This record gives sequence, C-alpha cells and structure tokens, in this order.
Amino acid sequence: MSSSITKFSRRLSRRLFGSAGKKKDRRRRHDRRVAFVEQLEDRRVLASLTGISFDDVDGNGVQDAGDAPLSGVTVYLDQNNNSVLD
Repeated sequence: MSSSITKFSRRLSRRLFGSAGKKKDRRRRHDRRVAFVEQLEDRRVLASLTGISFDDVDGNGVQDAGDAPLSGVTVYLDQNNNSVLD
C-alpha cells in the first residue's frame, strides 16, 4: 500500500471513528438545535351564516310543508361553547 493511500485511510478513519477508534456520537450536534417558534398575528376571515329558522314539528331536521318559519330568532356562533350569546 502506498503512503498517500495509507494517510488518506487514516484520515478517513479518524473522521468516521474519532481518534479513539470509536464511532463519533452524532447526537451532540443535534443537542445544540433550538426550536424557534414565531408568534403570528391574529387572523380573521370574513364569513356569514345564512338559513331559515323553522319549527320542526316531526323532528327530521328538514323544513317540510307543515313546518312554519319562525321570526325574531337570534342565531349565533357559540365559539366558546357556553350556550350564551356573548
């Protein structure tokens, strides 16, 4: 084996296995990583709710001919799930 190949193989061996002949612990590099979390601004999307409020006599969830429309009903989106119009 020539001396240049021997030197190359020794350098390669040191890189892969360290000077003590053991494989390097690659976890050290990962321990230095820090998570970066960026807080985003509050984003709102414009939307609307539409529909008809009716007295569902038969309870099937569909407005039939016998189900009269209701007037003066307030419909709201209960975002905090407390059943109160906030």
